[in-house]
Amino acid sequence: MNPFRNLFRKGRSNLLKIICLAFGITAGLMLIAKVHFESSYDTYFPDNERVYQLRTYVTRTTDGEDKEYGQISGGVAPGMMAEIPEVEAATRMTLMFDPETKFKIGDEDKIKMNLILADSLWFDVFSTKVLIGDPRQVLGKPLGLMVSRSVAEKLGGVESAIGKTIVPEGYDDWKLTVEGVYEDCPENSTLRYDALTSIYAFPKWSLENWLGNDRYMGFVKLRENVVPSEVVPKMRKVQEKHVDLSQLEESGLDLSYGLMRMAELHREDAKVRNLNNMMLLVAAVMIVIAVLNYILIVLSSLGVRVKEIAVRKCYGISGRGIVGIVAEESLVNLILALLLGVVMAFAFKDMVEGILEVSYEALFTPASLAILLGIIGVILLITVCVPSFFFMRIPVTGAFRRLRSSRGIWKKSLLFVEFAGAAYVAVMLMNITRQYNYMMDYDLGYEVDNLLYANLSTLEKSQREAIVSEISRLPQVEGVAMACSLPISMQSGNNVSLPGDYKELFNYTDLYFVTDGWFETMGVPVIEGNGFHPGESNERNVMVSRSFVDKMRTVASLEDSPIGWEFIFSEHSKNESDRFKVVGVFEDMKVGTAQGFDERPQVIFHDNPNNELWLPGNVVVRLGEISSENIAAVNQAIRKVVPDAELMAESYRLLVNQSYTSDRNLRDSLVACCIIALVITLAGLIGYVSDMLNSRRREIAIRKVNGADTSDIMKMLIRKITMIALPSMSCGAILGWISTESWLSNYPQHISQSVPLTILSMLVIYLIVFICVIIRAHRSASENPIKALYQN
Repeated sequence: MNPFRNLFRKGRSNLLKIICLAFGITAGLMLIAKVHFESSYDTYFPDNERVYQLRTYVTRTTDGEDKEYGQISGGVAPGMMAEIPEVEAATRMTLMFDPETKFKIGDEDKIKMNLILADSLWFDVFSTKVLIGDPRQVLGKPLGLMVSRSVAEKLGGVESAIGKTIVPEGYDDWKLTVEGVYEDCPENSTLRYDALTSIYAFPKWSLENWLGNDRYMGFVKLRENVVPSEVVPKMRKVQEKHVDLSQLEESGLDLSYGLMRMAELHREDAKVRNLNNMMLLVAAVMIVIAVLNYILIVLSSLGVRVKEIAVRKCYGISGRGIVGIVAEESLVNLILALLLGVVMAFAFKDMVEGILEVSYEALFTPASLAILLGIIGVILLITVCVPSFFFMRIPVTGAFRRLRSSRGIWKKSLLFVEFAGAAYVAVMLMNITRQYNYMMDYDLGYEVDNLLYANLSTLEKSQREAIVSEISRLPQVEGVAMACSLPISMQSGNNVSLPGDYKELFNYTDLYFVTDGWFETMGVPVIEGNGFHPGESNERNVMVSRSFVDKMRTVASLEDSPIGWEFIFSEHSKNESDRFKVVGVFEDMKVGTAQGFDERPQVIFHDNPNNELWLPGNVVVRLGEISSENIAAVNQAIRKVVPDAELMAESYRLLVNQSYTSDRNLRDSLVACCIIALVITLAGLIGYVSDMLNSRRREIAIRKVNGADTSDIMKMLIRKITMIALPSMSCGAILGWISTESWLSNYPQHISQSVPLTILSMLVIYLIVFICVIIRAHRSASENPIKALYQN
């Protein structure tokens, strides 16, 4: 029998089966492909299993604090290669330019690219395909430039790009010449960069020191059959040759190095691992619901197929023949479902890529497609075997008399799992939405509303000061100031010690320099002292956070008022007698976001004419009210000073919201999964109720003849569904609670799960089920019992 001719046969619900399969399988396979993408980071280059990142481990004996960092000093990586035979190659890189920096090509054209600085052995460690040029030669001299294929295309093509000069805005001395082109880094790469220039533009001491100046990331490639446990002890011995470890111990520090496989950096991150586990579970729920719903609809339509199968048995069809019929039907349904899924995937491509944060090209690779095909094969096997089992049990006598084929236990079990899956996704969605809203409203310790920011780091100091002056004249501006960094970004740190004592007490978050009015503009409360004195020299003054004072009282036993305390700050103090005085204490800010923030004490210095470290490059503006007109006025003031610069002030609140994009995408993906799960579950429920009504039509008619009214029949049906729904939804809600608890552990600040809200989520699903049962069953419950008895 041609299975395509049976697609629209009455009573088989093939269209419903195909649509539900398409939705469930598509959603599940998308999530599984996303998990594979996240798990395959940094496996794109040859010998990736031999590439490791150098990790720094710091233990501070004064407070017992252990820290792990991915940065090293400049001389560590080449030193390891030179003195440890098991290291085949070593390289290092650092950042100098913002990823949003624009680079000038000639007089008019500009492109935006992420440029990193690396040494000449970069491509020996990361064996990315090189299209043109010798990387060792290009990166072995200052201002040489290797660009990716995509950047080269913007420059006129792979070959035409060679020899072109690119200059980063604000760095006119950095005239970079394109001398090589390499293949683009894939999306599942931890280090995604558009171009590399030579690290040898930095001074020699920065590239060779072993202590401090830990701005570099280092990587090593071990020789074949070498494991990290063989190398780490030798790394310690090499370190002892270049660093006086006893002096470090006297200062209260223990510093050591370790190795972490490059391919594990992303995959083994706690948040990524928990998120992958959660997505796998949701994907499994979606696929299981879709498959079980398919089987439930098949079993519910078994009553109309009893005579067909029985007649076939009368004509001698074997069990293998029945399996073949079911296999043909299942294969056709599955193929059509997959085709519909592909159509939907491409119809909503932009939306799906935005939610999953990966392109289809990177999502569906040969490796991921092989996994998905294997899962599809398992689905086909299940959808063939289970219905075949029941079809083969139909007796030959089914051709001559009416048989009941309710298969009650199986159908109730399938419906139980579907209800549980819908409740699981609903509880997860509720909690993830609550967490997202919690983070959006989280108090960061400063006022983010009515605040603008703009990055002026590419401008000269005089231009920055002129812009601040112009903005301050606007009547709608309540405050304006400059700062080296924005507290929403994670910051580097320095160490503090007491004058006359070499021991470093602890590491603090260094926000570096700000100008007058910064605390008022940002809305950071000053809780003690007068703070920086506007219009005066604050060169030797410093502001510290409340936690700084509390920690100093603990580790240094300081008792009196912090105002007037003097300290030595690494990087800022030129020698042991170069002291800074505390002139104010401010309330701790959350440096970072609610996803994760720096818990170290905070220190802020005042900008001064002798500042040789970092010039404040971020302007912050406090408005009386955020509006498009007020933002336009601020941008007009900027353009008045630098008409040609493409600088723009933007909402700080928008910047905060953008930091939670991944959480919003997770919420959106669960919204889609919840809707799909609910639709599939309701489809299965309708099929189950329809089959139950058909099989119990005579019973319902007899009950009505004996005095039962429509409401009594409805109560009976609802009671039977409720006996399945409430226990199954409770199981799904418990599983959702456990999954949510694991996921929330990724956040230092998170919501507490609520039993009432969890129950409410279950009741919402139950209410939808209740309404569907009422709508579907009312007509049958109201039917004339005489008509029902006559037809039976």
